[in-house]
Amino acid sequence: MPDWTLRIDREQREIAAAHQGFLATLDRLSKEAAKGLLRANAATRTSVFRNVDKELRSTLHPLRSRYDDLPSRSGRTSCLEACHVALMPDTVFNGRPGLVRLTAVRLALLPNEIEVELVPLGACLRPHSAERVLERADEMPENAMRHVGLHMLEWLMVPFLVDDTLDRMGLSRLSVPGDDNEMILGYMDRSCPLPVGELYKIRGGRPIRIELPVSPYAPGVYVVNTFLGWRELKPTQLAVHDAMARWREDCGPSYWTRLEDGVWQTRVVRPPVSRSADLPEGMADAIRDLCSEEQSIYAMQAVRPPSAHGRDEDGFQSFDEIEREYYHGPESSMSPAFR
Repeated sequence: MPDWTLRIDREQREIAAAHQGFLATLDRLSKEAAKGLLRANAATRTSVFRNVDKELRSTLHPLRSRYDDLPSRSGRTSCLEACHVALMPDTVFNGRPGLVRLTAVRLALLPNEIEVELVPLGACLRPHSAERVLERADEMPENAMRHVGLHMLEWLMVPFLVDDTLDRMGLSRLSVPGDDNEMILGYMDRSCPLPVGELYKIRGGRPIRIELPVSPYAPGVYVVNTFLGWRELKPTQLAVHDAMARWREDCGPSYWTRLEDGVWQTRVVRPPVSRSADLPEGMADAIRDLCSEEQSIYAMQAVRPPSAHGRDEDGFQSFDEIEREYYHGPESSMSPAFR
């Protein structure tokens, strides 16, 4: 089996560079404000903003982006906003070494100030999951961590919707689809609070830093441990994959609207549309019901009731076997990892 260590190390270096790119963007916008960007005409503001954002994207490598602009009635000025989601080391937010976190980045050029924002989102991945992508994916992606991160982001609504339901059932493991006949497997870590975000306001001098508090009602953090390709998927897992894919399709455009509203909650040029972006009636309950069905629980836990040999006839691991093989250590209060 190939050793993917060098490739994973390279991807991790690129992810670490994303935060350096954010800091460089903050510094450049501070300098542009000092040179009079906030007093410039609409054409100059737009040109500078686009160049700064282009430079940021070259190091950020965003998974998803959104752009909004709002010209003034006179046409002499305009408000511009760029929103991105990228991967950054969890240590940026004083988190756990080795984890990579989905992170929202926002730049806004407003009439009297510039806003630069960095917000940790409620999903992380372990490099192990990227190694499994390289071993198991039907087509090898150019960047394995981005492959996992993109699916984490696209399914980020599901952990938010089902966390309370799983918690009441005493469960933590949760799987979501990847590409066709792929799944990413992880768990809800409720032991570690979501880190605070950072908002910088620039009005011509030094940036003013404001902490963005996290709601005490925020769900746990979804941590992705591993990846299954079509060769590894069991029939029950494939059935759950297809059911979740149909659920998201039935939600229609409202799913993506609500996803963006949740990821970039502090947008100012085109603010989130709040409650009008709710999913169609009954769809939130539908995904909770799906994830709490017995078949889904077995598929997402990668486990059947234990047999005398630790595995049942379908090859699922028992909880005892998982504990023995992938226990994190006595210093950790997180759920056991599983392959």
